[in-house]
Amino acid sequence: MARHYIRHYYLNDTVYFLTVHTVKRECHFSSNERKKILFETICQIFRKYNYHLYAWAIFDDHYHLLFKTRIGSQLPDVVKAINVQCGVKIKTQENRRRMNPLFFNYWDVCIRTKDDFYRFFNLIHANAAKHGWPKTGDHYVFSSFRFWQWRRNYFWLKKLQQIFPPDSLNLKEDQGLHRANMKRARG
Repeated sequence: MARHYIRHYYLNDTVYFLTVHTVKRECHFSSNERKKILFETICQIFRKYNYHLYAWAIFDDHYHLLFKTRIGSQLPDVVKAINVQCGVKIKTQENRRRMNPLFFNYWDVCIRTKDDFYRFFNLIHANAAKHGWPKTGDHYVFSSFRFWQWRRNYFWLKKLQQIFPPDSLNLKEDQGLHRANMKRARG
């Protein structure tokens, strides 16, 4: 049976929202050390490819990024580089001889409007509470919320959340992640 592949159009100087899952949605990033390695790898690869990171959040079994491409056709290479180099760094740090792949797949959304940009921006920051972290994403360390709180201010972020609520996005993929996490939490 033939597989169905979605055609992706990667555009230059365009904003994208990206979600990357771990294999079988296992919690490969439950430790803070691994999350730090992943974030440092993302920053390193984005500098190399001249991509601009707007917002991010790293969880135990997936991560979200909101960024602007420089050369859009390099997006699959960027994701692959992040995932492979992160695995190599973790393997090296933990003195492991072999390690199974950490990441399974990713999906991306091309952001076309200012409204969508801020809805995805808010979705990333609201995701911590959705996945069982503090009731508000304000105190979640592994997201860009605190950076934007420092860069702009807390009230600016809260006003954005009121004007551009992420609930209106209604993403099926994100709902699937939420259901999987709730199922895992219940045991």
